[in-house]
Amino acid sequence: MSLRPRSLPKVRDRLRALLTEPDSPLREATPELAADHERVARLLGASDLWWATADMAALAIAAAADLPEVRWATADRPSACGLLVWDGGIGEIPYQGVNLPVDAVSWGPHPDGFGCTLWVRLSRIEEAVVSTGRTLVSHGLPPLAPMVEFVAPVTADPYPAEEIDNDSRTVLTTLATTWLLMQQPKMVDRSRVEVDRSTRSGYGRAGRPQPEVTLVDLRRLYVPNVAEQSAPAGRIYSRRWVVRGHWRNQAHGPDRALRRQTWVPNYIKGPDGAPLIVTDHVNVWRR
Repeated sequence: MSLRPRSLPKVRDRLRALLTEPDSPLREATPELAADHERVARLLGASDLWWATADMAALAIAAAADLPEVRWATADRPSACGLLVWDGGIGEIPYQGVNLPVDAVSWGPHPDGFGCTLWVRLSRIEEAVVSTGRTLVSHGLPPLAPMVEFVAPVTADPYPAEEIDNDSRTVLTTLATTWLLMQQPKMVDRSRVEVDRSTRSGYGRAGRPQPEVTLVDLRRLYVPNVAEQSAPAGRIYSRRWVVRGHWRNQAHGPDRALRRQTWVPNYIKGPDGAPLIVTDHVNVWRR
């Protein structure tokens, strides 16, 4: 099964089966974690589905590098429970002596506050296992595999980003950054993805609500200015790039008494639709 926006509901169902079926490879390998697997599966069943484009992932990683603090409360998330996939992956976590990019995060309530599970494409794990001279039997498995769970208390005070464990800091700050960017409609477009017809039919036959997947992408902020139009020697830009922005503690809510970190970009420069340049500050991991 491929991992793409329109197949995400079917992928979620396969992930729940991986976590709950007694004879699944994951359950057989980790029987001591059965209760945790059941809890994550229940959260997946209640999750909204999100897909962030590669451009969105690139900007989120860049902005996350300067994010001073994170918040995990329900009000700070786009939905109480969710599964978010970043096209190309974000951050890295160690596995079998190599670092693997994280492709998705699912989240929801946890007995200790907030919990989220980091997921990696199965194809990445296969490559890592092969590099050690072993093989991985992956036939029939979903395209994502759970790697680690992060749990944090939910408090009124923000959580300093520097206190997050180094192995997962980039992933978790990028998750929090993506949530914040999704609340800025001037920067981000949301659109519905038409899911596979077979998925829609299967949900209908089972009497389940039709699944929805939300695509999250950057708005095209670029507007050519006079200086660019009259560039020396008729220079024409063929790429886009992120001109470094900054975070601002923005007032919002009733009487503007609340505060929320808001990303203030200088601009995203370059012609509409052109590829986004990946720099030292904007890292995208691709398959």
